[in-house]
Amino acid sequence: MRIIIYRTTGECEIMHLTEFPQLETLQKIVGGYIELVRLPDGTDIYANEDGLLNSLPPNPYLWFNDGIDGSMNIVGDAIHFKGCDDDGNSLGFDDVGPLPMREAAKSIVAMNANARGEDGDEAVRKMESRLCQM
Repeated sequence: MRIIIYRTTGECEIMHLTEFPQLETLQKIVGGYIELVRLPDGTDIYANEDGLLNSLPPNPYLWFNDGIDGSMNIVGDAIHFKGCDDDGNSLGFDDVGPLPMREAAKSIVAMNANARGEDGDEAVRKMESRLCQM
């Protein structure tokens, strides 16, 4: 199973796992209790449930317009999963292969940048200069 971790520092990393991480591992990555956020593309993000209350810094990869109040802002480090199966179990990106995994990350970065009024293509180029090979 491969997942993407988006850091508030602007870095992101690929974590290779042999099984779904324990709750404690997810909490350690996000720095507190976890909250599941379904993204518009159907993929899932685990983020810090109390991130806004604890004034965590914004996550530059996960700042986008949800069309309701103008923004759906994720703060703190976050974990990106492919989605879930019919039983509700989170899935990694292994089933989609390397190229679609990179494309998923690129589409989120571009969508968020465009929602902020920035150039989505430029944001993707910056991301790719920092992103490890998938």
